[in-house]
Formats: sequence, C-alpha cells, structure tokens
Amino acid sequence: MLVVFFTLLTLAYVYHRENRVGIASAVYIFIVLIIHALFYYEVMLLDLDYFISDELAYIDFDDAQGLSESAKNDRILWFYYHSLVSFIMPVDGLFNKLISLPFLPLILLLVYNFCNKRNLSLFLFLFCPYLLFLMQTAIRDIAILYFTLLIISYWCNASSKNSKVIFQLLTLIFLLFMLRPFAVFIVAFSIYIYELFAKFKNKPFRDVLYLLFYNVVVAIIVSGFFYLLFQDKIDQYIRTLTYFSENGLWLDESKSNVKPALTFQYFSYAIIRYISTPLPTSLLERFLTESVTQFGYLDDIVRFLNQLFYFVMFIWILIKLVIRKGKLVAQWNSSIWILCIVTILNSIVYALYYAGGGHSRIKLLLFIFVFVVFVCLGKREDKAH
Repeated sequence: MLVVFFTLLTLAYVYHRENRVGIASAVYIFIVLIIHALFYYEVMLLDLDYFISDELAYIDFDDAQGLSESAKNDRILWFYYHSLVSFIMPVDGLFNKLISLPFLPLILLLVYNFCNKRNLSLFLFLFCPYLLFLMQTAIRDIAILYFTLLIISYWCNASSKNSKVIFQLLTLIFLLFMLRPFAVFIVAFSIYIYELFAKFKNKPFRDVLYLLFYNVVVAIIVSGFFYLLFQDKIDQYIRTLTYFSENGLWLDESKSNVKPALTFQYFSYAIIRYISTPLPTSLLERFLTESVTQFGYLDDIVRFLNQLFYFVMFIWILIKLVIRKGKLVAQWNSSIWILCIVTILNSIVYALYYAGGGHSRIKLLLFIFVFVVFVCLGKREDKAH
C-alpha cells in the first residue's frame, strides 16, 4: 500500500507544479498498469518468472541472490526502499513489483523541464515506451535515472550556490551514491567540466591558460583526495572494467573480429554498438522467429517500439544539425550541456564494460538525451519561423 501512497503523493506534487504534467503522469501510470496486466498474463500463460532480471536480488538483503557484499553495499538504498515498501504488505507481491512507479511523475516533470516546458514533450514522451515498461519492474535503474536528472536540474536552476543549496545537493549525491557509486563521479565530473569551459567563454587566451592550469591542479588534488577516500571502490571498478574489456562480456565474436582489449578498435566498436543496438529489425526478427525469452514477448515488442522511435529521432537530429550546420547546438542551455556530458561519459563506461551490448535499461539515459535534443531542436525551429 505504501507504493500507492507514494505514487499518489508524487502525482499530487507534480500536478501542483505543472498541472498538465500531472495529468499526463496519471495517463502514463494507467499505461504502466496496463503493461503490467499484460505482463502478468504472459507470466501465467508462458510460465515466466514474475520477478525477472535483477529484481529478485533486491527482495531480501540477507539472501540477495548472486550479489557479493560489495555489490550489496553499492545498492543499499534500493534494499532499504524495498524493505520500506514491504513493511505493511507481504514480500513478493504486486506492490514490490510496482516499486518504481512513484518515480514516474517526477521523471516526467524533470524531462518536461529539460525540454524547456514545451507542450509537445508531454505527448512525445510516449516515444520512450521502454521506460514505461521498466516502471513495472523492481530494479534500481529508474531511481538512478531520477537522481541523475534531479542533480543536474537542481544544479542548473539554483539561483545561488549558498550553504543550503550545497547541503541539498550533497544529500542528493549521497542518495545516488547509495544506488550506484560511479554515477556520482560521472555527474560531478560532468558538472565540473561544464563549469570549467563556461569560465573560458570570452576570456583572453592568457587567462584561459591560467584558468586551465589552475583547474587541472585542483582536479588532480581533489581526485587524489577522493582516491584515498574511496580507494577500495575505485580499484574495484578498475579491476572490473579491465576484466570485462579483456574478456569481452556481451561480445559476440561470431559476428565480429574485434578482440576484447583496451584498444582503439575495441573502443570504437563498443561505442558504435552501444549507440546503434539493438536494431529494431533484430528485435522484430527475434519476436517473429525465436522462442520466448525469460523476459517474454511483451518486452521484445516494447523494446522494438522504443528503438524504432529512437532511430527516427536520432536520424532526424543528424539531418537537422547538418542542414543548420550545428548552429542550434550553441543555443543549448546549461542543463542540456551537462546532460550531454553525463550521457557521453555514461555511454563510454557502459560501452567498455559490456562491449557496447547489454540490456536496453542501461541505455535509458542515452534515449532521454536524444529525446530532449529532439524536442528542443523542434522548438528552436518553431521560433525561427
């Protein structure tokens, strides 16, 4: 029942902030419930697991399936949230399955703000159908997406960086750290990079060199401090990344002659594969010809629609940027620029980690960024006419 309470609470909050977004959120919540009903029908018909992928691992911290103690600590906030939701209702039920649903109105509001409050974004948000599918799963990716977007938005929209704002930002960063530690480093470094280049704007060359030298020194000192503070965690990430890059996790060697190693060839292959897969045609072919996977047919159908819309938006953006010679990029506000940097760094990490493959849920941030750019480019063009 707490999921229902939290969902109604966030829905009321979003409706109070932007009533149109609140109404759209109610519609999307209804769509998520329909998706869940269809998935439950598949579970009964095809004998699928009700909790799929990583969902079951979070039901019980003491008996988390397949997770080491270190991995548990990286996800500690999600375990606490599961425990809170299960406080009244029994575990393994409907409310555990819909644990991500309260985040839907909040994410929709953030995306709406990233799109400069363009009305079209309310309707085109259905261009991300797989996000709605994931809303009825008990995995932490939705919460990570929310806190990532919230930190960027809060940093860019704060009128001043006073002690209260800094404290609130540190609180959000701490919450994100308890969901996925390396995401904090990506967001913090992206904000730092943007602010650094913002200082360079309209500065004489000599001042730029001085600022660059000063900030590089500061970055080295701060990086050294954080390495000493989180040495075990950073070393763990480096070992994991090196292992998977050298052993080619998700690298189908029957389809590629690229060898898993930290080389330019592997890096290029992984990035291209991350951006361009899965192809809508491959998902459609699998749906039509192969037997059902552990995720069911509904997962393939929704991912097919998601990737189809993604490629339409991506190609449209490339065409518009070529026609306008990239001038529209210069008109991005700070939140879109930081979102762009975060998306690039996040894509690089996951591309190297999974050889560009992996499930669509680890590519949500890329899809959201493409969607935001798609909507904002359309808005700029409307203004030009």
